[in-house]
Amino acid sequence: MGKNKPIIGFILGIIVAVVIFFANIPGLERTGQMCMAFSLMTVIFWAFGIAQPGYVSGLYLLLLAVFKVAPTTLIFSTWTTSMMYLIIGAYLIAVAVKESGLGERIAYKFIVKYVSSFKSIIVSIFALTFILALLIPHPWPRAFLIMSVMARTFPVKTRLRSVLLFLRLLSRFP
Repeated sequence: MGKNKPIIGFILGIIVAVVIFFANIPGLERTGQMCMAFSLMTVIFWAFGIAQPGYVSGLYLLLLAVFKVAPTTLIFSTWTTSMMYLIIGAYLIAVAVKESGLGERIAYKFIVKYVSSFKSIIVSIFALTFILALLIPHPWPRAFLIMSVMARTFPVKTRLRSVLLFLRLLSRFP
């Protein structure tokens, strides 16, 4: 399925959208039905990696506007708020920190200096989260950066033991 995955996902997404678009769903208005069809198609496109998520999201917004599912002022209202630009800025900073290697250098220095046991691995993950929060404001890129550092730093057996210890520590808190 590897090579044909995008083709299968594209066809599946279109089929699901067409079936829901033309289905008679009682209690659901036509615009709601179109929105559901486009939303499920978009999720399938994302899951199968048809294109980069930004392009798939743009296609979704375009379909909502073309088929007049909602007023265009409502569809594109997110782009008029400052929150959207803060999120974009967070990802730009995260990419810059990742590409420059600054985040990994900070994480490696911290790990070499302070990690000596399994418990210190867990504590260091929490500490790295706070340190990298100054450079990467959004939590998802920060988490992936920490995961990549931990994957390179510790062998699989050590990572497994730390995950089990972490789960044990979490089970103690309500």
